[in-house]
Amino acid sequence: MKGINKTAIPWVKNPDGSQGYTLSPVTGCQNPCRFYCYARQLANTRLKNVYLHGDNIVAPIPQILSSVAKADPFHPRFWKERVETLHQMARSKKRMGVFLCDMGEIAGPWIPADWLMDIFEGIEAASQHRFYILSKCYNAQVVLNYPRNVWVGFSVTCKAQYQMVMELCRTYPDDYSKRIRFLSVEPFLGDIDMDADELQAAGIKWVIAGALSGTRKTLEDVMGTKTELRLRPWHGTKMVLVQKVEWLSKVAEATKKAGIPLFCKPELEAMPIKDIIDLRKMKLLDIDPEKNLRFPQGIP
Repeated sequence: MKGINKTAIPWVKNPDGSQGYTLSPVTGCQNPCRFYCYARQLANTRLKNVYLHGDNIVAPIPQILSSVAKADPFHPRFWKERVETLHQMARSKKRMGVFLCDMGEIAGPWIPADWLMDIFEGIEAASQHRFYILSKCYNAQVVLNYPRNVWVGFSVTCKAQYQMVMELCRTYPDDYSKRIRFLSVEPFLGDIDMDADELQAAGIKWVIAGALSGTRKTLEDVMGTKTELRLRPWHGTKMVLVQKVEWLSKVAEATKKAGIPLFCKPELEAMPIKDIIDLRKMKLLDIDPEKNLRFPQGIP
């Protein structure tokens, strides 16, 4: 099946708990988060030649020439053969968990309606499978049309984004009553100031917390004037931009009070040991430093 790959993303699981898959019938994005987007970095480096072969692109906005858009590997593209993969998955007996469009933004206002219709038909045809969609575009017209086997994820990096998601979920509570809605706080770029009552009112069932990892050079470029973030070593030459411990403790406290599972990505191991011990003492996260400082990982 074209375009589907086993993934190492720790929270992408098959329903039986084994490691899941990724599939991107849409690649590319026009969101402004260029300075920390891993998908953009991959598209402009290791996957550049692959993406430039895709000629089904979003019509360029007036300020961008068509030739410039086609030469940009991260300009939004549609891969029809990967939609066919969705229909092939409908014949698979093993239930799969698939992170859909991990290399692009499916809910962007620039995405043509016919692209979405083709993708959603494929998801509905493969109704025995679970599809994770994680978006930074809180577009009700798109999100409300997600098929019922989609786990609806919202990416939030700051308080303003968190508040927009809370408002969207509160506005349309009945449309999500029987499905999983989750938040991905990765990376932390500010204090989210998460609230337990808001999470419950919005119907959030799951929260992921993570940090931005990469090389020292790339992360120093990201830091800029964000003095609240700290550069910490993690796994050899890899570095992590670690958020203030107060930011994570608020998220942990809110999810605990709301009874919502919190999935902490392994990159948070780069936090100073003192911060990890403090969180443990506060009983916000039961961390055992002797077990590689790994956070409890659960998936509803």
